[in-house]
Amino acid sequence: MLVGMLFSPHLAGITLFTLASLVGGFAATAGELLAARAAQGIGAALASPSALARLMTMFAQGRERTRAVGL
Repeated sequence: MLVGMLFSPHLAGITLFTLASLVGGFAATAGELLAARAAQGIGAALASPSALARLMTMFAQGRERTRAVGL
């Protein structure tokens, strides 16, 4: 389980998003900022679907799952 989490698209997406945010914060030109924002978008695209799938497996169907997905 731990190996699956270490090499998951979710973790890769969060890592990419975080690093791109750091690069964007220190961007000196508009081009650097644009590239960082594009990388943030890719990172978010990797992390988002797997986060929803993980919620579906963690919570039982019904009120509990509805609350988790609603947040």
